[in-house]
Amino acid sequence: MRSAISAFLSACSSSESPTLELSLDEAQVNQVYQLAESLSVEEVLGDANAMEVATWLFSENCSTCHQADATGKMGVPDLTDSFWLFEGTEESIKHSISQGRVGLMPRFSDLIGEVELGLLVSYVESLASSEEQGSSEASGKEIYDEHCVICHAADGTGLANLGPNLTDDHWQWGDNMITIRQSIANGRTAECPSQESVLSDAQIHLLTAYVMSLSAS
Repeated sequence: MRSAISAFLSACSSSESPTLELSLDEAQVNQVYQLAESLSVEEVLGDANAMEVATWLFSENCSTCHQADATGKMGVPDLTDSFWLFEGTEESIKHSISQGRVGLMPRFSDLIGEVELGLLVSYVESLASSEEQGSSEASGKEIYDEHCVICHAADGTGLANLGPNLTDDHWQWGDNMITIRQSIANGRTAECPSQESVLSDAQIHLLTAYVMSLSAS
C-alpha cells in the first residue's frame, strides 16, 4: 500500500492542486478515525486503510506548501529527506502539525556593514566546503562567533529548534552567495500554521505517521 501511494504522489506534478480521492466510504473512514489514536505509528504504517486516509489528509492540508510529492520548495522543508529543522521524532512532528512552527532568521544588515557582510558570507560558504579557509574566511569567523553561534553552534552544525546545520549540502533558502547574503542581510521568516483547530487528534496522529514514513521510505 505504501509503495502504491508513493508511486501515485511521484506521478503528481508538484505544481498541481491535490487530486487524491479516497476509495473508502464514510463508515470506513470513521472507523479509521476511531481506531487511529490506539495505534502506534508502526501500526498505522502497516494498516492500508489508515495510510490511505493519512495520505489524503496530507494532500488536503499540507501539499499546498510542501508539494504533492512532499519535496517542498524554497523556504518550505523537504519532508522526504533526513534533514529536520525541528527534529524528526514522533513528538516533535506531532507538535509541528498541531501547534505550528515559526522559523526566524534575524536581519543583520543593521548590525554589520557591507564589508563585514561579505566576510561573513565567505565564511558561511566555507563551512560546507572541504577547501582550506583563507584570510577572508578567518575574518568572517570572528563575525560569525559574535553573531551566529547562539543559533548555529560554534562549528556551524546548528542547534535543534533554533538554527539549521550550515555544514551540510541542504539549504532551505538556497546555497549560492546571493541567497546566503540575502538570508544574512535581510533575515528569513517561515511559518508552518497550527492545525490544532482544523484537525482532530486522530487526524493529527495519522498525519504524523505519514510524515514520518516519508523520510523512512
